[in-house]
Amino acid sequence: MRVQAQDPTYVAQARAEAQFWTNGPRWADAAAETANIIARRHYNLRFTGDPHLPWFETIARYGPFHSGAVLGAGGIPHEKRILETNPSLRLTIFDISPGPLAERDRALAPLFPGRVQTQRADLNFIQLPADAYDVIISASAIHHVTNLEYLAEQVRRALMPGGYFFLHDYVGESRRRFSPLKKLVFELLYNREMTRQGRLPVELEWSTGDDVASPFCAIRSADILPVFGERLAVQQLRTTGALVFPMLFSRDPRPPARASLRWRLSTTCGLRKIMRVINTRVSSAVDDLVSPAFLAQLLDIGDRLTDAGELLPTNAFAIYRRQ
Repeated sequence: MRVQAQDPTYVAQARAEAQFWTNGPRWADAAAETANIIARRHYNLRFTGDPHLPWFETIARYGPFHSGAVLGAGGIPHEKRILETNPSLRLTIFDISPGPLAERDRALAPLFPGRVQTQRADLNFIQLPADAYDVIISASAIHHVTNLEYLAEQVRRALMPGGYFFLHDYVGESRRRFSPLKKLVFELLYNREMTRQGRLPVELEWSTGDDVASPFCAIRSADILPVFGERLAVQQLRTTGALVFPMLFSRDPRPPARASLRWRLSTTCGLRKIMRVINTRVSSAVDDLVSPAFLAQLLDIGDRLTDAGELLPTNAFAIYRRQ
């Protein structure tokens, strides 16, 4: 599968994608504050071994780094912390949308004079300079890329010998078309929670996965790890969240409305949105639906089945080096 830069359909979709991220939600910038503490600590534990240590805090361990690139504007707090913990690093941030780039020009460039540059680029066709970076970072962006093989090769050639690529992304089912087994396990756990609440079991309704505003969301997400693993040397690969993401794409058809899992809430994709919805639900009137115990079960059982090779995870934190 490969898209062409001049294909009229692709051009229209790329324009819509850029507009979506210019005018769309800004949850990435508040992720650390809004994420539910249970899920956030669980993800940290899986990715770094420490429930209080997020993945981007570990990058400095592999440095020092001097010349870096960020593929896709993944979150100003993350990027700010990366610059703080890597004081010799200069970053060029690439993104398809001018809006997020302008935000970084305003928010990051004044804090780190001479260390932040932004450049508009479509990751499907980006041309990175050869042997230019000792570190490349991408967070929650590559699951919007169709030309994965091309991008992976660009990353490989742009890294200096021995350079690192840090990837944090959604790597679950492409287009969020969950496997029958994943749906079955989620429904079993959901109905066990309904029984605990004194309600009858129910057959959930599932989204087709085509109702997300970003036209490229999860376009080839399930292929990310295999494609990059073929072109770069895997140093670390950790995953989690297999059964959390389905909460946004399933619903209980019974009243009351507040007891439904409604996919209409999912106007974007990725872990940051999931975390925000989880946090909103746990701390609001629907606490009885997404209870801490139910969330903990989803996280634990999802990880066990992923580790056993039965389910695709939701998110991965991978560290690669140039071969």
